[in-house]
Amino acid sequence: MRFSLPALLATVMIMVAPAPPGQASPDPWHRFSSPPSGYHLARRQADIGADAAAASAGQATGGRVLSVRKGKRGTYRVKVLLPGGRVRHVTVDGRDGKVLD
Repeated sequence: MRFSLPALLATVMIMVAPAPPGQASPDPWHRFSSPPSGYHLARRQADIGADAAAASAGQATGGRVLSVRKGKRGTYRVKVLLPGGRVRHVTVDGRDGKVLD
């Protein structure tokens, strides 16, 4: 197939020409320029951090914190040595620091 250069240039110029004044041309990339709506809400909820999770678990159980690790769904798993010598695993909510179990 053979194209003439003037016809090809005219086609390209029409495709890249801006919209006439008064007509808003929608940005075809607008849906890619911002994250999904739920993304902002999830990111605004600050994580309390491992130190605060350890303090919350230690205070709730009255024991000594042995270890802290990040759990699933924004939680922390805290291993606590209770005063009686038993070891207990406590789950702490990573958003507000509440002991879940």
